[in-house]
Amino acid sequence: MKRALLATAAAVAVIIGVTHLYHVEAEGDAARVRPLVVTGMGEASAAPDLATINLGVISDGATAAEALAKNNEAMNALFAMMAEAGIAKEDIQTSSFSVNPQYVSENPEGGGPWRIASYQVQNQVTVKVRDLGNLGTVLDKAVSAGSNSINGISFSIDNDDAVMAKARAAAVADARKQAEDLATAAGVRLGEVLSITTGATALPPPVYMDATVFKAESAVPTAPGVSWASVSVTVTFAME
Repeated sequence: MKRALLATAAAVAVIIGVTHLYHVEAEGDAARVRPLVVTGMGEASAAPDLATINLGVISDGATAAEALAKNNEAMNALFAMMAEAGIAKEDIQTSSFSVNPQYVSENPEGGGPWRIASYQVQNQVTVKVRDLGNLGTVLDKAVSAGSNSINGISFSIDNDDAVMAKARAAAVADARKQAEDLATAAGVRLGEVLSITTGATALPPPVYMDATVFKAESAVPTAPGVSWASVSVTVTFAME
């Protein structure tokens, strides 16, 4: 029993000794490394290379079948136009389709009772135009082919890897400049980078333009503008 107690006491002593050594080393490391934490911001811009259009056809008829037949004819003409314009099938996607009764009041003074007067069919597609030089012509031809519902255009960057890389590099450069200024002001020398953490990232947002009314006489004027990306990084430097 005495040997067991001695063994237990020795084990406890070893654990206490190792724990004490760990704390001493940790405190020593903390004393040797003096961190300086800064947050840098970076931006970069690029010209958009992709336009996304939401367009379609709204058709009315005395019956649902009549409205649908009119809509199908117009949509087929619209699809044929887009194929002629060189738009790939994978860049055309149906976004909404609906068949809705249109009601009128039987009461001259308004209010109910209501009756169905006609039907309306709406078919909308989202179209990606990769040749921005051809965008105005595509819009003009879409209206000529029968599209009477265009909800807007957004311009964006199809592959934003390059612009995001520039924004990150600018953010790191900004963080280093801040750290160097602080180190100089404090009279210390800036050491190596201990860690880098990416913070808020804003991808290039789409740029919208109004496209609800177009004239069919000529190609529609468009202005893609510029897309911006912004990144923040938090960098920890060592002070020597």
